[in-house]
Amino acid sequence: MLVDGPARPHTGLVTEQDQESLAQVVERLVERFPHQSRDEVARTVTDSFREFEGSRIRDFVPILVENEARNRLSIPRQRDA
Repeated sequence: MLVDGPARPHTGLVTEQDQESLAQVVERLVERFPHQSRDEVARTVTDSFREFEGSRIRDFVPILVENEARNRLSIPRQRDA
């Protein structure tokens, strides 16, 4: 699934609602960035989510995460440039 793999253990609390929202974000970004692997998109979404984990107001976190992840995925990596 989405949050992390064995190489990136996740220590924060992720609610079921967070998981569902983030899974939807991953799906949208996989469609938008077909040249990126699903794993890379999921890692980027997870890393973006971590920046907002401590947010008190959770309503906008999925939108903020999607925007941040989209921005990160839009930047060409050095080897792709």
